[in-house]
Parts: sequence; C-alpha cells; structure tokens
Amino acid sequence: QYCASGLRAPAEGLALLRQARTELAALPATPERDLLAASAALAVAQRTALPAGERCAGAREAARLAGRATTPEAPQATRDAARATQNAARQEANGLAGCPGV
Repeated sequence: QYCASGLRAPAEGLALLRQARTELAALPATPERDLLAASAALAVAQRTALPAGERCAGAREAARLAGRATTPEAPQATRDAARATQNAARQEANGLAGCPGV
C-alpha cells in the first residue's frame, strides 16, 4: 500500500499512506517496523498538497520513529537508513513555516 501511494491519484495515495501507517502502528515495535513507519510518515510530510500542519506532523513522526530505529541492536543497514530518513524529515520540516525543532 505504502509503496503504491505515489502511483495513485493524490487522494487515493494519501488514503493508502494513512492505512499503511495505521496498520504499521498495530504491529509489534521493532527497528525495521519503526523504519518502515518512519518512511510512511515522511511520505506524508513530502505531500505538498497537504496543509503545512499535517506535513509538519508527518515530519515530526518520521523523525521520532526513525530515531527509535537507530538502537544498537538494529542491523547496521537499518540504522543507516533510519538516520537518512531522520535527516530527510528534518530537511522537510525546515522547509515548512512553523515547524521548528524536528
């Protein structure tokens, strides 16, 4: 669902992202799950058609979840991808007015 969201009409793609985020939140927390959920939240933050507040919330959630995926017990590849996702979320937030501290 999350992967196909960019290939759909904007409203349908956003609905897929929201569904993916809900389903991921119901899974047991693991670094890999947190990374995937962070990516889905980042995709929301990158949707320029959304209001800035919703995009900021997506960036904040992406940074938070990506931070959780950088635990020492996570595989190195997961930690590296999580750091990249966290950086992307911060960059996205920096481009939004009123979204400091991400």
